[in-house]
Amino acid sequence: MGYDLGTAALVASATKGGALMYERTSTGDIFPTFVTPAMARAKLNEVRAELQSLDRDIQPSAVPAQFKTEWGVFRDTYEAFYRDTIDNFFAINLGTKGTIEKAEEFQRQGLQWRALFEAQGGKPTAPPPAPPPPSPGLPEVVGKAEGIAKAVAVVAVVGGLVYLASMVKR
Repeated sequence: MGYDLGTAALVASATKGGALMYERTSTGDIFPTFVTPAMARAKLNEVRAELQSLDRDIQPSAVPAQFKTEWGVFRDTYEAFYRDTIDNFFAINLGTKGTIEKAEEFQRQGLQWRALFEAQGGKPTAPPPAPPPPSPGLPEVVGKAEGIAKAVAVVAVVGGLVYLASMVKR
């Protein structure tokens, strides 16, 4: 049996009478976000510390071995991302916003692992970290603009074909 993080987090939340932690926003991130390399490094280190703390609780616990194995895969995946990114000039200096968003994605998944660990009877020693901001979805305006752009492209292609056909007949 694999651990479905989405379902597990909802089940863990529901069994404790809690509310869902994350909801997608409809507005999205439509304005440029200014982030610095220092902010990206800080987020990477913050997520790493949270996952290492949770790992120190999971490893000696009595949760099933399969849970520990699957958690280990997740933990190792973040560690690989961390090592590949922390000293990577391009990721830190040019892709700072993307780096932070990816780290926040790992952070959200870490919170889901924590909820699943607690649902299995685990007891994390550190207080739960504050959840990162919700993942921005595409704003509704962008979706409408995309549809309009597609319609304009189709009209342009059809118009171009009609024009070419009229040129061939001459």
